[in-house]
Amino acid sequence: MQPSSKWTAVLGWLLWSHVLMLMAVSPRKGGNDLGIVLFQSGFASLSLIMLLRACYDREQPFLVSQWQPRIGMALVWSGFLFFLFGNTGYGVNRELVMPWRLACLPLLAVYFLPHDPPVKSLIRFVYRWRRGVFAVLCVAAVVLRIVAMFVSPNPEIDVFWFTNQGAASILDGINPYDRSYTVIDPKSEFLYAYLPGQFLIDTPAVVLLGNMRWGQILLELLAAVLTYRLVMGKGSGSRRQHSAELATLLLLYFPQVLRMQEQSWVEFKQVFGMALFVYLLTRWPERARPWLALGFLFSLKQTTWAAWPFLQRLKPFGIRPALITGAVMAILIVPFILWNPYAFYDDIVLYHVGLGIPGSTSLSRAYVLATGTEPPLWWVAVAGGAVLLYLWRFGEKSLLGFLLAASALGMLPVLLRQAFLNYYYYIDATLLIALAWMLRRQHDRDEGIAEVAL
Repeated sequence: MQPSSKWTAVLGWLLWSHVLMLMAVSPRKGGNDLGIVLFQSGFASLSLIMLLRACYDREQPFLVSQWQPRIGMALVWSGFLFFLFGNTGYGVNRELVMPWRLACLPLLAVYFLPHDPPVKSLIRFVYRWRRGVFAVLCVAAVVLRIVAMFVSPNPEIDVFWFTNQGAASILDGINPYDRSYTVIDPKSEFLYAYLPGQFLIDTPAVVLLGNMRWGQILLELLAAVLTYRLVMGKGSGSRRQHSAELATLLLLYFPQVLRMQEQSWVEFKQVFGMALFVYLLTRWPERARPWLALGFLFSLKQTTWAAWPFLQRLKPFGIRPALITGAVMAILIVPFILWNPYAFYDDIVLYHVGLGIPGSTSLSRAYVLATGTEPPLWWVAVAGGAVLLYLWRFGEKSLLGFLLAASALGMLPVLLRQAFLNYYYYIDATLLIALAWMLRRQHDRDEGIAEVAL
């Protein structure tokens, strides 16, 4: 069965958004160089435009339709090439990615042979080993992340220190929001700027293994497994399996993912939370499980709240799911508000006030570098209001509409206020989860499996 024009159009704009996002995260450095900031924020803005088109457009974008499978292959290739050759200036990337190039490229050449190879002899023989190559690539992804931990045991970044120390504070009976954290230089102090779900998840890893990054590696790999299972659903065809493998590899080999693990950036938990929510919703839409996962997701970091305005697009959403989600958030967050309301407000709200954050690659940072002053706040309000109204006007009531709208609105504060690699990663991973859901739906139609009404 051929995909509908609507399905093909959305898929096309979604894939273009992904490619442009890869371009946005490709430069080695940023934040203090106007040219690089404009490059990254420019490609991210184009990615947002493609995403907004995906929310409503009925026309097929350029180079999509009958070329769709080949474009999918090209996109995965582009992701791998950015992973292998892009941004090797940081220690962990330089030491791990450079030796991996020669070993990885032959494997990719085998894996991305056509699904139905035209030559029946040697190519057919090699094609049979593609599943084995997929397994090798997955194992290699795990090994690279483990090695990264030993290459950089104590990264010189604030997030590594205050996330580990914040988890240790709970064990000592200290409110993580009621203290400051020393980072490398005793004169440098930081606050704990994330929601309580972060250190509650980090604590077991700190207790058992002494480092929160081990827990993040586990959650990232679980997110990849959930993405694979999301595409597979109840089917078992070879084409579906191939789609599941592609979606999994796109997630595991996001450019600079090793640097993100090394630097302890926490978005891996958010990606796991989103993947868990979508998987549970497609498996048990009438149960409480997905809404428990959603409450957990909203208790991790403020950037996840961009999904709030679009919860009503989820067909199963209603009073009961809202109460379950709110109850989980209250259980995880309210105790720390009551513990010290001012400290919580200072860390979670006041700490994040301001535009043009140094080191970031947002449009506001470009404005600061070009003019020497912060941009006016009204432009954030106007841009945010315009995008929100657009999404309300053109978005559809479905799981796909929810994921696309949440990603689009989530990208807005990243572009306007504070843009770092990890912020783009969470947005792009959400898009990949949406892509996995679209692949699942199409394969269900092709195989005659009853679709989940979401």
